[in-house]
Amino acid sequence: MTPVSRPADSEHLVETTRADLALRCLATFQMLLMLATWPLWFAPERFPVVPLLALSLPILAIPLTSGLLFLICLAMSLKPFPGAPTGNRAGRRLLCSIALVAAVVPVICNQHCLQAWHWLFILAMFIAVTHPPESRAPQLRLTICTLYICSGLSRITANPQAGIAGLIARQLLEFLPGPADHTANAVNLACHVLSAMEIITGILLLFDFRRTRIPAVVLAVLMHASLLLALGPIGLNHHPGVLLWNLCFPILVPLLFLRGLPPACTGRRFGVGGLLISAFSVSGLFGVADNWPAWQLYSARPESWTLWVHRSDTPELPQFLRQWLGSTAQEDWVPVRLDRLSLHQTGSPLYPEDRFQLAIISSTLNSSPDTVRFRVTVEEPRPLDWWNRSLRLISDRAGLDQEHQTFIFNSRVLHTSK
Repeated sequence: MTPVSRPADSEHLVETTRADLALRCLATFQMLLMLATWPLWFAPERFPVVPLLALSLPILAIPLTSGLLFLICLAMSLKPFPGAPTGNRAGRRLLCSIALVAAVVPVICNQHCLQAWHWLFILAMFIAVTHPPESRAPQLRLTICTLYICSGLSRITANPQAGIAGLIARQLLEFLPGPADHTANAVNLACHVLSAMEIITGILLLFDFRRTRIPAVVLAVLMHASLLLALGPIGLNHHPGVLLWNLCFPILVPLLFLRGLPPACTGRRFGVGGLLISAFSVSGLFGVADNWPAWQLYSARPESWTLWVHRSDTPELPQFLRQWLGSTAQEDWVPVRLDRLSLHQTGSPLYPEDRFQLAIISSTLNSSPDTVRFRVTVEEPRPLDWWNRSLRLISDRAGLDQEHQTFIFNSRVLHTSK
C-alpha cells in the first residue's frame, strides 16, 4: 500500500529543497569571491595581519584553512547539502561543521578576512549545522531580510552624497535620459531613495505575504541590477569582488522566497538562531556589535579613520606608500589612501571596525621615520543618532597608543606586510 503524502511532508520537502539550493548558491559564490580576493586568503603577508585576539597565531593557518574551505565549498556546490532530499545527511552535516570551522579560523587569525560575504557564509553554515533541514530556509530568509534592513538604515546620514552611496547615485543619474543633475540636493535625494528601497525590500520580504512576496523579489533584483550597472565596466568599474557580491543576491533571493511556496509555509517561523542573528545585527546600529558583522557595509555608520601626512614630509615615506597618497590635500596635509592600498594588495576593502583601522594606521606609521609629521582624523557616529557624526583629531604617537587601550579585541598588527 502506497503511503499518502501529507501536506506537512510536502511543505518540509519544499523548504528543504529551497534551503539546499540557497546553500549551494552561497558555497559557489564563496569560492568565486575567494578567487577574486585570493591574496587575502592565500597570500596574507601582502598586507598587515590583525588577529582578532592578541595572540601570536601562525600566519600559515590562514592559507591552510582557506584551502580546505575552498575544497569543501567546491564539493558543496556540486552535491546536495545536509538535509537535502537525497544524500547522506549525517555526512553532509559533518562537512558543514568542518566548513564552519575552516571559515572561522581565518577570521580569528586576521580580522580583514571578515568580509561581508564571508560573514554571510559563516551564518549560513551555522544555520545548516544547528537547525533541522525543514527549518533552515526560514532562518536564511530572516538573515537576508536583516541584511537589507540594516544596510538601508546604516546609510541614513545627513550628507550621504559624500560617501560611496553618493558615487553610486551620481553614476545612476548619468544613466538617466537627459542632462544629469549632480547638485548636492539631487544626489542626496537619490541616496535616500536607494536607502528606502533597501529597507522596504527587507520589510516586504520579512513579512512574506503572498501579495508582497513577488514585488519584493522583483524590487530586490532591480536594486542589485542597478548596482551592477553602476559598479560594472560601463560605470565605476569597481573591483570584481563587489560585482560578485551584488550578483549573488539576484540568484539567492528568488531561490529563498519564490519556487511555489505552500500557503502554510511562511518565513515567519523563525528559530532562536535566526532571531539571535537579527538582534545582533540591529544592535550594530547603536554601537553594540562590530560594524561589519552587523551588516554596516559601505555605509556612514562605521567609524572612518584617515591618516594625513604633512606635505613636506611625504618624500620620507616608504616608496610603496608614496603611490597611495591622495590627490587632494587639506591645507598642508595629504591623505594616505589605505583603502585603495587594501584593494590593490588583497582585492578586498578595509575592514570597517575602528580597532582594525587603528592597527593599520599604527603599522603604517611604524614603517615610516619618526620625523614624519602626521595626524589622524576620526569620524564616528553618535551612540543613538548614528546619522550624525562627530570629528576628533589624533596628532601624536602617544595619542595613538592611548587609543589601543580602549578596545577589548586586538588592535595591533602582529604580522607586517612584506
